[in-house]
Amino acid sequence: MSIESAVESIYQKKMKVEEFSGFSEQEFEKFLAKQRGIIDTSNEIILDAFAKRVEAAKKVAIAKKIVNAPLFMPQREEEILTNAVEYSKKIGIDAELGKEIIAFILTKAREIQDRYYSTL
Repeated sequence: MSIESAVESIYQKKMKVEEFSGFSEQEFEKFLAKQRGIIDTSNEIILDAFAKRVEAAKKVAIAKKIVNAPLFMPQREEEILTNAVEYSKKIGIDAELGKEIIAFILTKAREIQDRYYSTL
């Protein structure tokens, strides 16, 4: 059995770590390289999505400035956080962690939006 198959079996809780041993350094390094590639690509996707989010937030800031609407809308942020909890549950990640991640993104995006709004 390959290390990839072993990891998958353990991840799916079909087998235990103690049931495996003897994988070569070369196989281990190959597996690590593949998983790190997935991680690096995922990081790029996250950053690309954040850049799109920032662009949208700046456009919202412009629209709010035009109509003299308040920049901060607590009910919208609550909606976003509620959606984050629900989506986290749907995709199988810890709901509180999903909420914390989105709360952090909201804080950073709001800081960017505030700075941008003040330049308009």
